[in-house]
Amino acid sequence: MKASRNSGIGLLFVAGALLGSCGAPKTDDTLASLSQAFGGPTVSSVTLSPSTIAGGSGGGSTGTVSLTAAAPSGGLVVTLTSSNTSLAATVPSITVPAGATSGTFAIGTNARYRRYSGLSFSVSFTGSANGGSASATLSVSAQPRPGNISNDTSDRFGTVCGGSFPASQGEAGILYNCSTSGNPSVNGTCTFQAECFQFGCQSAQSSNFKFSDACAGSGPFPLAISPNYAVSGAHPTATFSLAQAATAGSGVGGQSNNFIATVFPTGGVSVPVGATSASQTVATSIIPSVDFVGVSGKVLIAVPGSGGGTFDSQRIGLAWLALAPPTPAPSRVIPTLGQFVLDNPVPLKGGTSFNAEVWASGVSPAGGPTITLMSSNAAVASIPPSVTIPVNSNVVDVTVQHRQLEHHQYGHPERLRRDLHVQRPGDGAGRLLHPDDVRGARLQLRHDRRRLRQHPQLRHLPRSAAMHPPHQPRVPAAHLSAAERRLRHDWRRLRQYSPMRHLSRRPDMHQQ
Repeated sequence: MKASRNSGIGLLFVAGALLGSCGAPKTDDTLASLSQAFGGPTVSSVTLSPSTIAGGSGGGSTGTVSLTAAAPSGGLVVTLTSSNTSLAATVPSITVPAGATSGTFAIGTNARYRRYSGLSFSVSFTGSANGGSASATLSVSAQPRPGNISNDTSDRFGTVCGGSFPASQGEAGILYNCSTSGNPSVNGTCTFQAECFQFGCQSAQSSNFKFSDACAGSGPFPLAISPNYAVSGAHPTATFSLAQAATAGSGVGGQSNNFIATVFPTGGVSVPVGATSASQTVATSIIPSVDFVGVSGKVLIAVPGSGGGTFDSQRIGLAWLALAPPTPAPSRVIPTLGQFVLDNPVPLKGGTSFNAEVWASGVSPAGGPTITLMSSNAAVASIPPSVTIPVNSNVVDVTVQHRQLEHHQYGHPERLRRDLHVQRPGDGAGRLLHPDDVRGARLQLRHDRRRLRQHPQLRHLPRSAAMHPPHQPRVPAAHLSAAERRLRHDWRRLRQYSPMRHLSRRPDMHQQ
Protein backbone atom coordinates (compact mmCIF):
# COMPACT_ATOMS: atom_id res chain seq x y z
CA MET A 1 0.00 0.00 0.00
CA LYS A 2 2.96 2.32 0.46
CA ALA A 3 3.53 2.59 -3.28
CA SER A 4 -0.15 3.28 -3.83
CA ARG A 5 -0.20 6.09 -1.27
CA ASN A 6 2.92 7.66 -2.78
CA SER A 7 1.34 7.55 -6.23
CA GLY A 8 -1.83 9.15 -4.87
CA ILE A 9 0.15 11.98 -3.24
CA GLY A 10 1.94 12.64 -6.50
CA LEU A 11 -1.44 12.80 -8.27
CA LEU A 12 -2.78 15.32 -5.75
CA PHE A 13 0.28 17.51 -6.08
CA VAL A 14 -0.08 17.64 -9.85
CA ALA A 15 -3.80 18.38 -9.57
CA GLY A 16 -3.14 21.13 -7.00
CA ALA A 17 -0.58 22.79 -9.22
CA LEU A 18 -3.00 22.78 -12.15
CA LEU A 19 -6.04 23.98 -10.19
CA GLY A 20 -4.36 26.19 -7.61
CA SER A 21 -6.03 24.08 -4.89
CA CYS A 22 -5.65 20.40 -3.97
CA GLY A 23 -9.26 20.33 -2.85
CA ALA A 24 -10.81 21.60 -6.11
CA PRO A 25 -13.01 19.10 -7.99
CA LYS A 26 -11.67 17.35 -11.09
CA THR A 27 -13.22 18.49 -14.37
CA ASP A 28 -12.77 17.08 -17.85
CA ASP A 29 -10.17 19.78 -18.48
CA THR A 30 -8.40 18.73 -15.28
CA LEU A 31 -8.29 15.09 -16.34
CA ALA A 32 -6.95 16.08 -19.74
CA SER A 33 -4.24 18.14 -18.04
CA LEU A 34 -3.39 15.19 -15.79
CA SER A 35 -3.07 12.94 -18.83
CA GLN A 36 -0.67 15.42 -20.42
CA ALA A 37 1.34 15.72 -17.19
CA PHE A 38 1.75 11.92 -16.93
CA GLY A 39 2.64 11.50 -20.61
CA GLY A 40 -0.68 9.91 -21.51
CA PRO A 41 -3.88 8.69 -19.89
CA THR A 42 -3.56 7.37 -16.36
CA VAL A 43 -5.94 5.78 -13.86
CA SER A 44 -8.42 8.16 -12.28
CA SER A 45 -10.38 5.63 -10.18
CA VAL A 46 -10.98 1.96 -9.39
CA THR A 47 -14.40 0.68 -8.29
CA LEU A 48 -15.52 -2.81 -7.20
CA SER A 49 -18.94 -4.39 -7.51
CA PRO A 50 -19.79 -5.89 -5.14
CA SER A 51 -17.38 -4.38 -2.64
CA THR A 52 -18.25 -6.93 0.09
CA ILE A 53 -18.03 -10.73 -0.22
CA ALA A 54 -19.37 -13.31 2.24
CA GLY A 55 -16.44 -15.17 3.80
CA GLY A 56 -16.19 -18.80 2.73
CA SER A 57 -18.43 -18.32 -0.30
CA GLY A 58 -15.60 -18.02 -2.84
CA GLY A 59 -17.65 -15.27 -4.45
CA GLY A 60 -16.23 -12.91 -7.05
CA SER A 61 -16.29 -9.21 -7.77
CA THR A 62 -15.91 -7.09 -10.89
CA GLY A 63 -13.46 -4.22 -10.87
CA THR A 64 -13.70 -1.19 -13.15
CA VAL A 65 -10.70 0.99 -14.00
CA SER A 66 -11.48 4.51 -15.24
CA LEU A 67 -8.93 6.58 -17.14
CA THR A 68 -8.24 10.30 -17.21
CA ALA A 69 -8.63 10.27 -21.01
CA ALA A 70 -9.42 7.91 -23.84
CA ALA A 71 -6.87 5.14 -24.40
CA PRO A 72 -4.51 5.87 -27.32
CA SER A 73 -4.13 3.85 -30.50
CA GLY A 74 -3.17 0.29 -29.62
CA GLY A 75 -4.90 0.53 -26.24
CA LEU A 76 -3.53 1.24 -22.76
CA VAL A 77 -2.14 -1.49 -20.47
CA VAL A 78 -3.24 -1.08 -16.85
CA THR A 79 -1.27 -3.08 -14.27
CA LEU A 80 -3.35 -4.62 -11.48
CA THR A 81 -2.14 -5.66 -8.03
CA SER A 82 -3.71 -7.16 -4.89
CA SER A 83 -2.53 -6.37 -1.37
CA ASN A 84 -3.23 -9.97 -0.28
CA THR A 85 -3.18 -12.52 -3.10
CA SER A 86 -3.84 -15.38 -0.65
CA LEU A 87 -7.26 -13.85 0.04
CA ALA A 88 -8.25 -12.37 -3.35
CA ALA A 89 -6.55 -12.02 -6.72
CA THR A 90 -7.10 -10.96 -10.32
CA VAL A 91 -5.20 -10.97 -13.60
CA PRO A 92 -1.82 -9.14 -13.75
CA SER A 93 -3.10 -6.53 -16.19
CA ILE A 94 -5.82 -5.53 -18.62
CA THR A 95 -5.71 -3.56 -21.86
CA VAL A 96 -8.21 -0.75 -22.21
CA PRO A 97 -9.11 -0.62 -25.93
CA ALA A 98 -8.18 2.40 -28.03
CA GLY A 99 -10.73 5.17 -27.61
CA ALA A 100 -12.23 3.69 -24.43
CA THR A 101 -12.02 5.40 -21.07
CA SER A 102 -12.52 2.35 -18.84
CA GLY A 103 -11.95 -1.38 -18.58
CA THR A 104 -13.08 -4.20 -16.30
CA PHE A 105 -11.40 -7.12 -14.56
CA ALA A 106 -12.64 -10.17 -12.62
CA ILE A 107 -11.65 -10.81 -9.00
CA GLY A 108 -11.69 -14.24 -7.34
CA THR A 109 -11.70 -14.85 -3.57
CA ASN A 110 -10.28 -17.78 -1.62
CA ALA A 111 -13.11 -19.57 0.24
CA ARG A 112 -10.65 -21.43 2.50
CA TYR A 113 -8.43 -18.51 3.52
CA ARG A 114 -7.95 -18.62 7.32
CA ARG A 115 -11.35 -20.23 7.70
CA TYR A 116 -10.72 -21.14 11.34
CA SER A 117 -9.78 -17.58 12.38
CA GLY A 118 -13.30 -16.21 12.86
CA LEU A 119 -12.05 -12.89 11.44
CA SER A 120 -13.15 -10.60 8.64
CA PHE A 121 -10.59 -9.33 6.13
CA SER A 122 -10.09 -6.59 3.59
CA VAL A 123 -7.90 -6.43 0.51
CA SER A 124 -7.13 -3.51 -1.80
CA PHE A 125 -6.81 -3.61 -5.59
CA THR A 126 -4.68 -1.02 -7.36
CA GLY A 127 -4.65 -0.07 -11.03
CA SER A 128 -1.58 1.69 -12.44
CA ALA A 129 -0.72 3.22 -15.81
CA ASN A 130 1.68 5.93 -17.02
CA GLY A 131 2.93 6.64 -13.49
CA GLY A 132 -0.51 7.22 -11.91
CA SER A 133 -2.63 4.84 -9.85
CA ALA A 134 -5.85 4.45 -7.88
CA SER A 135 -7.16 1.82 -5.46
CA ALA A 136 -10.36 0.30 -4.11
CA THR A 137 -11.00 -1.98 -1.12
CA LEU A 138 -12.81 -5.32 -1.10
CA SER A 139 -14.20 -6.53 2.24
CA VAL A 140 -14.60 -10.22 3.09
CA SER A 141 -16.78 -11.03 6.07
CA ALA A 142 -15.95 -13.63 8.74
CA GLN A 143 -17.05 -17.15 7.93
CA PRO A 144 -18.32 -19.82 10.35
CA ARG A 145 -15.60 -22.16 11.57
CA PRO A 146 -15.64 -25.67 10.09
CA GLY A 147 -17.12 -28.45 12.20
CA ASN A 148 -15.35 -31.22 14.06
CA ILE A 149 -13.25 -33.82 12.30
CA SER A 150 -12.95 -37.52 12.98
CA ASN A 151 -10.21 -38.83 15.24
CA ASP A 152 -8.15 -41.48 13.45
CA THR A 153 -8.63 -43.76 16.47
CA SER A 154 -10.98 -44.44 19.34
CA ASP A 155 -8.38 -44.15 22.11
CA ARG A 156 -5.85 -41.38 21.27
CA PHE A 157 -6.50 -37.98 22.81
CA GLY A 158 -4.96 -34.58 23.54
CA THR A 159 -3.85 -31.65 21.39
CA VAL A 160 -2.81 -32.70 17.89
CA CYS A 161 -1.51 -30.83 14.82
CA GLY A 162 -3.86 -31.08 11.85
CA GLY A 163 -2.47 -33.23 9.08
CA SER A 164 -0.75 -35.60 11.52
CA PHE A 165 -1.86 -38.68 13.41
CA PRO A 166 -4.44 -38.94 14.95
CA ALA A 167 -5.85 -35.77 13.31
CA SER A 168 -4.75 -36.59 9.76
CA GLN A 169 -8.06 -35.31 8.35
CA GLY A 170 -7.44 -31.87 9.85
CA GLU A 171 -6.05 -28.79 8.13
CA ALA A 172 -2.31 -28.10 8.23
CA GLY A 173 -1.44 -25.33 10.64
CA ILE A 174 -4.50 -25.92 12.85
CA LEU A 175 -4.25 -27.34 16.37
CA TYR A 176 -7.07 -29.71 17.37
CA ASN A 177 -8.21 -31.11 20.71
CA CYS A 178 -8.94 -34.79 20.16
CA SER A 179 -11.03 -36.95 22.46
CA THR A 180 -11.82 -40.63 22.77
CA SER A 181 -15.18 -42.13 21.93
CA GLY A 182 -15.46 -44.56 24.82
CA ASN A 183 -16.27 -47.28 22.30
CA PRO A 184 -13.37 -49.27 20.78
CA SER A 185 -15.27 -49.70 17.54
CA VAL A 186 -16.06 -45.99 17.08
CA ASN A 187 -13.51 -43.27 16.36
CA GLY A 188 -13.36 -40.22 18.57
CA THR A 189 -13.62 -36.59 17.44
CA CYS A 190 -11.25 -33.64 17.17
CA THR A 191 -12.39 -30.05 17.70
CA PHE A 192 -10.70 -26.76 16.82
CA GLN A 193 -8.25 -25.53 19.43
CA ALA A 194 -6.09 -22.80 17.83
CA GLU A 195 -4.90 -21.35 14.52
CA CYS A 196 -1.10 -21.65 14.35
CA PHE A 197 -0.88 -18.85 11.80
CA GLN A 198 2.45 -17.30 12.78
CA PHE A 199 4.98 -20.16 13.05
CA GLY A 200 3.03 -23.33 12.27
CA CYS A 201 2.05 -26.27 14.48
CA GLN A 202 4.76 -28.21 16.33
CA SER A 203 4.39 -31.87 17.27
CA ALA A 204 5.63 -33.35 20.55
CA GLN A 205 6.34 -36.89 21.62
CA SER A 206 3.20 -38.52 22.99
CA SER A 207 2.95 -40.08 26.42
CA ASN A 208 1.28 -43.41 25.82
CA PHE A 209 -1.98 -42.39 24.12
CA LYS A 210 -1.90 -38.71 25.17
CA PHE A 211 -0.70 -36.08 22.67
CA SER A 212 0.65 -32.63 23.56
CA ASP A 213 1.24 -30.82 20.26
CA ALA A 214 1.17 -27.00 20.32
CA CYS A 215 1.49 -23.91 18.15
CA ALA A 216 5.20 -23.20 17.65
CA GLY A 217 6.46 -20.31 19.78
CA SER A 218 9.19 -19.12 17.42
CA GLY A 219 10.12 -19.21 13.76
CA PRO A 220 10.65 -20.03 11.08
CA PHE A 221 7.32 -20.79 9.43
CA PRO A 222 7.85 -24.19 7.79
CA LEU A 223 6.90 -23.30 4.20
CA ALA A 224 6.99 -20.42 1.71
CA ILE A 225 6.02 -20.43 -1.98
CA SER A 226 7.84 -18.12 -4.37
CA PRO A 227 6.27 -16.52 -6.23
CA ASN A 228 3.00 -16.89 -4.32
CA TYR A 229 1.09 -15.30 -7.23
CA ALA A 230 1.64 -16.35 -10.84
CA VAL A 231 -0.02 -16.85 -14.19
CA SER A 232 -1.20 -20.46 -14.28
CA GLY A 233 1.14 -22.92 -15.95
CA ALA A 234 4.09 -21.63 -13.94
CA HIS A 235 6.18 -23.83 -11.64
CA PRO A 236 6.86 -21.89 -8.41
CA THR A 237 9.28 -23.13 -5.76
CA ALA A 238 8.16 -24.35 -2.34
CA THR A 239 10.95 -23.67 0.15
CA PHE A 240 10.90 -25.46 3.50
CA SER A 241 12.72 -23.96 6.50
CA LEU A 242 13.95 -26.03 9.42
CA ALA A 243 14.03 -24.68 12.98
CA GLN A 244 17.35 -26.48 13.53
CA ALA A 245 20.03 -28.15 11.44
CA ALA A 246 18.85 -31.38 9.86
CA THR A 247 19.83 -34.68 11.44
CA ALA A 248 20.11 -38.06 9.73
CA GLY A 249 16.67 -39.12 8.51
CA SER A 250 15.24 -35.58 8.23
CA GLY A 251 12.96 -34.69 5.36
CA VAL A 252 10.32 -32.30 4.04
CA GLY A 253 7.21 -32.69 1.94
CA GLY A 254 4.37 -30.64 0.51
CA GLN A 255 0.91 -31.59 -0.72
CA SER A 256 -1.59 -29.62 -2.81
CA ASN A 257 -5.26 -29.34 -1.83
CA ASN A 258 -6.36 -28.49 -5.40
CA PHE A 259 -6.33 -30.82 -8.42
CA ILE A 260 -4.87 -28.07 -10.65
CA ALA A 261 -1.45 -28.34 -8.98
CA THR A 262 0.92 -31.03 -7.68
CA VAL A 263 4.04 -30.76 -5.55
CA PHE A 264 7.06 -32.61 -6.96
CA PRO A 265 8.89 -34.81 -6.22
CA THR A 266 5.85 -36.61 -4.86
CA GLY A 267 6.50 -38.14 -1.46
CA GLY A 268 8.86 -35.37 -0.35
CA VAL A 269 12.65 -35.07 -0.29
CA SER A 270 15.39 -35.91 2.18
CA VAL A 271 17.33 -33.08 3.80
CA PRO A 272 21.14 -33.44 4.02
CA VAL A 273 22.58 -33.52 7.53
CA GLY A 274 23.36 -29.97 8.69
CA ALA A 275 21.12 -28.24 6.13
CA THR A 276 18.42 -25.83 7.28
CA SER A 277 16.28 -25.70 4.14
CA ALA A 278 15.09 -27.77 1.21
CA SER A 279 12.76 -27.21 -1.73
CA GLN A 280 10.22 -28.80 -4.04
CA THR A 281 8.47 -27.60 -7.20
CA VAL A 282 4.77 -26.77 -7.45
CA ALA A 283 3.65 -27.63 -11.00
CA THR A 284 0.44 -25.85 -12.00
CA SER A 285 -2.11 -26.38 -14.76
CA ILE A 286 -3.32 -23.64 -17.11
CA ILE A 287 -6.75 -22.52 -15.87
CA PRO A 288 -9.65 -20.45 -17.28
CA SER A 289 -10.20 -18.25 -14.18
CA VAL A 290 -8.55 -17.16 -10.93
CA ASP A 291 -8.07 -20.01 -8.46
CA PHE A 292 -6.10 -20.78 -5.28
CA VAL A 293 -3.88 -23.70 -4.28
CA GLY A 294 -3.20 -24.50 -0.64
CA VAL A 295 0.10 -26.33 -0.07
CA SER A 296 0.39 -28.07 3.28
CA GLY A 297 4.05 -28.33 4.23
CA LYS A 298 5.63 -30.68 6.73
CA VAL A 299 9.18 -30.47 8.09
CA LEU A 300 10.39 -33.63 9.83
CA ILE A 301 13.52 -33.70 12.00
CA ALA A 302 14.66 -36.88 13.75
CA VAL A 303 15.49 -36.03 17.38
CA PRO A 304 16.39 -38.20 20.40
CA GLY A 305 13.30 -39.74 21.99
CA SER A 306 12.54 -39.40 25.69
CA GLY A 307 12.63 -43.16 26.18
CA GLY A 308 15.56 -43.83 23.85
CA GLY A 309 15.66 -44.13 20.11
CA THR A 310 14.48 -41.25 17.93
CA PHE A 311 11.31 -39.22 17.59
CA ASP A 312 10.20 -37.61 14.32
CA SER A 313 9.54 -34.02 15.32
CA GLN A 314 7.19 -32.33 12.83
CA ARG A 315 6.37 -28.71 12.12
CA ILE A 316 3.35 -28.26 9.86
CA GLY A 317 1.94 -25.21 8.11
CA LEU A 318 -0.18 -24.10 5.16
CA ALA A 319 0.87 -21.69 2.39
CA TRP A 320 -1.27 -20.32 -0.43
CA LEU A 321 -0.55 -19.89 -4.14
CA ALA A 322 -2.84 -17.66 -6.22
CA LEU A 323 -3.08 -18.46 -9.94
CA ALA A 324 -4.39 -16.21 -12.71
CA PRO A 325 -5.47 -17.30 -16.20
CA PRO A 326 -3.28 -16.41 -19.17
CA THR A 327 -4.42 -14.09 -21.94
CA PRO A 328 -6.37 -15.42 -23.73
CA ALA A 329 -7.77 -17.78 -21.12
CA PRO A 330 -8.49 -21.40 -22.10
CA SER A 331 -12.01 -22.80 -21.92
CA ARG A 332 -10.91 -25.72 -19.74
CA VAL A 333 -8.11 -26.78 -17.42
CA ILE A 334 -4.95 -27.81 -19.31
CA PRO A 335 -2.28 -29.70 -17.32
CA THR A 336 1.41 -29.01 -17.89
CA LEU A 337 4.47 -31.21 -17.49
CA GLY A 338 5.14 -31.86 -13.82
CA GLN A 339 7.79 -34.53 -13.49
CA PHE A 340 9.72 -37.00 -15.64
CA VAL A 341 11.12 -40.05 -13.82
CA LEU A 342 13.23 -42.92 -15.13
CA ASP A 343 12.68 -46.20 -13.28
CA ASN A 344 15.90 -47.76 -14.52
CA PRO A 345 18.08 -50.20 -12.57
CA VAL A 346 21.67 -49.21 -11.80
CA PRO A 347 23.84 -50.61 -13.27
CA LEU A 348 21.81 -50.96 -16.47
CA LYS A 349 22.55 -53.87 -18.76
CA GLY A 350 22.76 -53.16 -22.47
CA GLY A 351 19.90 -54.27 -24.67
CA THR A 352 17.28 -54.02 -21.93
CA SER A 353 14.23 -51.80 -21.63
CA PHE A 354 12.68 -50.07 -18.65
CA ASN A 355 9.80 -47.77 -17.80
CA ALA A 356 9.69 -44.01 -17.45
CA GLU A 357 6.87 -42.02 -15.87
CA VAL A 358 5.57 -38.74 -17.27
CA TRP A 359 3.63 -36.82 -14.62
CA ALA A 360 1.28 -33.93 -15.32
CA SER A 361 0.66 -30.97 -13.02
CA GLY A 362 -2.80 -32.32 -12.24
CA VAL A 363 -5.56 -34.66 -13.30
CA SER A 364 -6.60 -34.11 -16.91
CA PRO A 365 -10.44 -34.09 -17.08
CA ALA A 366 -10.51 -34.23 -20.88
CA GLY A 367 -7.18 -35.93 -21.58
CA GLY A 368 -3.94 -34.40 -22.75
CA PRO A 369 -1.74 -32.59 -23.19
CA THR A 370 0.63 -34.30 -25.60
CA ILE A 371 4.18 -34.02 -24.26
CA THR A 372 7.19 -34.27 -26.56
CA LEU A 373 9.97 -36.66 -25.52
CA MET A 374 13.50 -36.74 -26.86
CA SER A 375 16.69 -38.65 -26.22
CA SER A 376 19.93 -36.72 -26.66
CA ASN A 377 21.57 -39.93 -27.91
CA ALA A 378 19.10 -42.25 -29.62
CA ALA A 379 21.95 -44.66 -30.42
CA VAL A 380 22.26 -45.36 -26.69
CA ALA A 381 18.64 -45.07 -25.55
CA SER A 382 15.47 -44.45 -27.53
CA ILE A 383 12.09 -43.23 -26.32
CA PRO A 384 8.75 -42.59 -28.05
CA PRO A 385 8.58 -39.14 -29.68
CA SER A 386 5.54 -38.10 -27.63
CA VAL A 387 3.03 -39.23 -25.05
CA THR A 388 -0.51 -38.06 -24.17
CA ILE A 389 -1.89 -37.91 -20.64
CA PRO A 390 -5.03 -40.13 -20.49
CA VAL A 391 -8.47 -38.83 -19.51
CA ASN A 392 -8.92 -38.40 -15.72
CA SER A 393 -5.29 -39.27 -15.07
CA ASN A 394 -2.14 -37.34 -14.23
CA VAL A 395 0.56 -39.87 -15.15
CA VAL A 396 1.43 -42.17 -18.04
CA ASP A 397 4.14 -44.84 -18.45
CA VAL A 398 6.46 -45.02 -21.45
CA THR A 399 9.13 -47.56 -22.39
CA VAL A 400 12.77 -46.59 -22.83
CA GLN A 401 14.78 -49.00 -24.99
CA HIS A 402 18.51 -49.19 -24.24
CA ARG A 403 20.75 -50.52 -26.99
CA GLN A 404 23.73 -52.81 -26.48
CA LEU A 405 26.97 -50.83 -26.41
CA GLU A 406 29.67 -52.02 -28.82
CA HIS A 407 32.56 -50.16 -27.20
CA HIS A 408 33.64 -49.78 -23.61
CA GLN A 409 35.59 -47.13 -21.79
CA TYR A 410 38.31 -48.91 -19.86
CA GLY A 411 39.44 -47.90 -16.39
CA HIS A 412 37.94 -47.81 -12.94
CA PRO A 413 34.13 -48.02 -12.83
CA GLU A 414 32.77 -45.16 -14.90
CA ARG A 415 29.30 -43.92 -15.81
CA LEU A 416 28.30 -42.66 -19.21
CA ARG A 417 25.42 -40.21 -18.76
CA ARG A 418 22.86 -39.78 -21.50
CA ASP A 419 20.22 -37.14 -20.92
CA LEU A 420 16.57 -37.43 -21.86
CA HIS A 421 14.76 -34.22 -22.60
CA VAL A 422 11.10 -33.31 -22.47
CA GLN A 423 9.22 -30.39 -23.92
CA ARG A 424 6.54 -28.64 -21.89
CA PRO A 425 3.44 -27.71 -23.92
CA GLY A 426 3.09 -24.00 -24.51
CA ASP A 427 6.79 -23.23 -24.04
CA GLY A 428 7.35 -22.71 -27.75
CA ALA A 429 8.80 -24.91 -30.44
CA GLY A 430 12.30 -26.15 -29.91
CA ARG A 431 12.61 -25.34 -26.21
CA LEU A 432 13.70 -28.49 -24.39
CA LEU A 433 13.69 -28.98 -20.64
CA HIS A 434 16.51 -30.96 -19.06
CA PRO A 435 15.09 -33.57 -16.65
CA ASP A 436 17.08 -31.91 -13.85
CA ASP A 437 14.55 -29.04 -14.18
CA VAL A 438 11.81 -31.35 -12.95
CA ARG A 439 13.41 -34.13 -11.02
CA GLY A 440 16.96 -34.81 -12.20
CA ALA A 441 16.07 -37.96 -14.11
CA ARG A 442 19.12 -39.40 -15.85
CA LEU A 443 19.81 -42.53 -17.87
CA GLN A 444 22.99 -44.05 -16.42
CA LEU A 445 25.00 -46.56 -18.38
CA ARG A 446 27.87 -48.40 -16.66
CA HIS A 447 30.39 -50.75 -18.29
CA ASP A 448 30.83 -54.27 -16.99
CA ARG A 449 34.34 -54.36 -15.47
CA ARG A 450 34.17 -58.08 -14.84
CA ARG A 451 33.75 -58.75 -18.54
CA LEU A 452 36.57 -56.33 -19.27
CA ARG A 453 38.97 -58.27 -17.07
CA GLN A 454 38.22 -61.45 -19.03
CA HIS A 455 40.17 -59.96 -21.93
CA PRO A 456 43.50 -61.87 -22.09
CA GLN A 457 45.49 -58.65 -22.52
CA LEU A 458 43.93 -57.02 -19.43
CA ARG A 459 43.72 -59.80 -16.84
CA HIS A 460 46.82 -58.52 -15.00
CA LEU A 461 45.37 -55.06 -14.38
CA PRO A 462 45.06 -54.14 -10.67
CA ARG A 463 41.72 -53.23 -9.07
CA SER A 464 42.69 -49.58 -8.72
CA ALA A 465 41.87 -46.33 -10.43
CA ALA A 466 45.21 -46.21 -12.19
CA MET A 467 45.77 -48.27 -15.34
CA HIS A 468 49.16 -49.61 -16.40
CA PRO A 469 50.47 -50.71 -19.80
CA PRO A 470 50.13 -54.40 -20.62
CA HIS A 471 53.22 -56.59 -20.10
CA GLN A 472 51.76 -59.90 -21.25
CA PRO A 473 53.06 -61.55 -24.43
CA ARG A 474 51.53 -60.26 -27.59
CA VAL A 475 48.60 -62.29 -28.88
CA PRO A 476 47.87 -62.03 -32.62
CA ALA A 477 44.35 -61.02 -33.39
CA ALA A 478 43.86 -64.12 -35.50
CA HIS A 479 44.17 -66.26 -32.35
CA LEU A 480 41.35 -64.40 -30.60
CA SER A 481 37.66 -65.24 -30.74
CA ALA A 482 35.17 -62.89 -32.35
CA ALA A 483 33.92 -61.87 -28.90
CA GLU A 484 37.46 -61.08 -27.78
CA ARG A 485 38.15 -59.07 -30.90
CA ARG A 486 35.08 -56.94 -30.18
CA LEU A 487 36.68 -56.00 -26.86
CA ARG A 488 39.87 -54.58 -28.38
CA HIS A 489 40.84 -51.06 -27.55
CA ASP A 490 39.98 -48.13 -29.69
CA TRP A 491 43.34 -46.50 -28.94
CA ARG A 492 42.44 -43.05 -30.07
CA ARG A 493 39.65 -42.89 -27.53
CA LEU A 494 41.53 -44.86 -24.89
CA ARG A 495 44.48 -42.48 -24.90
CA GLN A 496 42.14 -39.57 -24.19
CA TYR A 497 41.48 -41.08 -20.78
CA SER A 498 43.99 -39.36 -18.49
CA PRO A 499 45.36 -42.46 -16.65
CA MET A 500 46.08 -44.09 -20.04
CA ARG A 501 47.85 -41.27 -21.87
CA HIS A 502 51.28 -42.69 -21.12
CA LEU A 503 50.58 -45.95 -23.00
CA SER A 504 52.48 -46.57 -26.20
CA ARG A 505 50.69 -47.69 -29.36
CA ARG A 506 50.74 -51.49 -29.53
CA PRO A 507 50.20 -53.00 -32.98
CA ASP A 508 48.94 -56.25 -31.44
CA MET A 509 45.96 -54.41 -30.00
CA HIS A 510 44.50 -53.77 -33.46
CA GLN A 511 42.92 -56.26 -35.78
CA GLN A 512 45.44 -57.66 -38.22
